Formats: sequence, C-alpha cells, structure tokens
Amino acid sequence: MQKPDRAREEITSLFASHVDGIKKIYFNTLFQYDNMGPFTGFTFAVHRVQASAAVLFFSQNNASLTSIVC
Repeated sequence: MQKPDRAREEITSLFASHVDGIKKIYFNTLFQYDNMGPFTGFTFAVHRVQASAAVLFFSQNNASLTSIVC
C-alpha cells in the first residue's frame, strides 16, 4: 500500500474511533432542555472524510505524519 493511501486509511480510522467513543458516551445520556425531554439515544457516524487542499508528507527519518494545509 502506498504511503498516501495508508495515511488516508489511518486518518479515517482515527476519526471513526473517536466518533465511536463519542457515540458510546452520549447514547445513554439523558438530555433535557427547557422542560422538554428527556432525550436519549443520540448516535454519531462518519459519513465522509475529505482532506481538502492538504498535502501529506512522510518523514524519511521516522514514520511520523505531518499535514500541511494550503
């Protein structure tokens, strides 16, 4: 797998894991607003990831990823 493809896969996986964590936190949380509610069952999902005008560089010395937004 090429490095840019691998970077996109890693970044997408990072977003998905964070969103999954948020989903686990808020799914059973009771929300009330202005005497309305309680509201529960909030869920979140990653539908699309777009790296707009970003250039990804891989360091030759280590495997770190740096993103430079143009």
